[in-house]
Amino acid sequence: MFKFISRILIFALALIRWALVVMLLLTIFGLVMPYMSNLNDYSYLQPIINFEITFNNSVEHYVPTKIAGFDLSRVITLVAILILIDLTKSFSEKIRFIEQKRRMMRELKQIQKTYKSSTQKDKVALLASKMEAASLASGKNRQELLKEFANIKKELEKIGRDLAFLAIDVEDSTGMKQGEDPGIVEHDFLEYHNFVEAKFKEHGLIKAAWTPDGVMACFNTIEDAVQAAQNILNGLEYFNRSVKVMKRDFVIRCGINAGHVYYDDSIPLEQFSDRTIDIAGHMQKHAPANSILIAKQMIEPVSSRDNFTPTERIVDGLEVCEWNKADTKTS
Repeated sequence: MFKFISRILIFALALIRWALVVMLLLTIFGLVMPYMSNLNDYSYLQPIINFEITFNNSVEHYVPTKIAGFDLSRVITLVAILILIDLTKSFSEKIRFIEQKRRMMRELKQIQKTYKSSTQKDKVALLASKMEAASLASGKNRQELLKEFANIKKELEKIGRDLAFLAIDVEDSTGMKQGEDPGIVEHDFLEYHNFVEAKFKEHGLIKAAWTPDGVMACFNTIEDAVQAAQNILNGLEYFNRSVKVMKRDFVIRCGINAGHVYYDDSIPLEQFSDRTIDIAGHMQKHAPANSILIAKQMIEPVSSRDNFTPTERIVDGLEVCEWNKADTKTS
């Protein structure tokens, strides 16, 4: 809400400032009018002249403008407009300053939730103290504070990393286990875990968080995540035919997303809290059987985007592309 209100205020102040600039130019024109000849010969100037005279008469009506016998109405108007322009500019900068400070404080709070190691906590505490010192510092104008905030922002960005996340889930895993020997179920899911984990490691897995039938895996790049998912799906046919023992085949859904996240290597992936990771999970939930879903904007720069086709699905406000194992067989 504050962001919305602040944007409206900044826009309104900008309009007021432009109006004041116009009035400034009109007042300057009024000051030089007595020294210009033949103004009445230019008909297009008459509305401007009339408006300026009317405005100046209004100033004279409400403000004492004659000093030592001299009419200083336009000079007084000029000074007042310049002061108002400066005040509106200063107020706009103050609103931007408050908005940026609030945004950075929100980021600090998010980081504090994510980082739990003592080293990272000390670093975050240092940034928080810098923020407080910058806000309370006397003798600094807002431009200097904004510059200092920008430097703190760079330090915040150093804490984060650009990472990709791959979410995989076994479709109807509960139904697969019905009527099966528990020992066979345990064997097959352990083999599936080892099969997937091996594919992950081939593509530079950083860390993974497993549930009984699903996994969220973290990679350095979208390319790594996409290739890992494709290789798992490509190898799933052999796994179902030659490795698993249960009657029903393993069918999986994959979702991928990437972004800048606050990363702490000492914290298990399941304890990470970030919208980037949440979206990967949502992509997986919307994916058809044996397919990968990823946001269109994410897959476009990836070299292995062949056979990813646009869909009509919208997940978390994002247009989605799909890679389907069945489609690659027929293409």
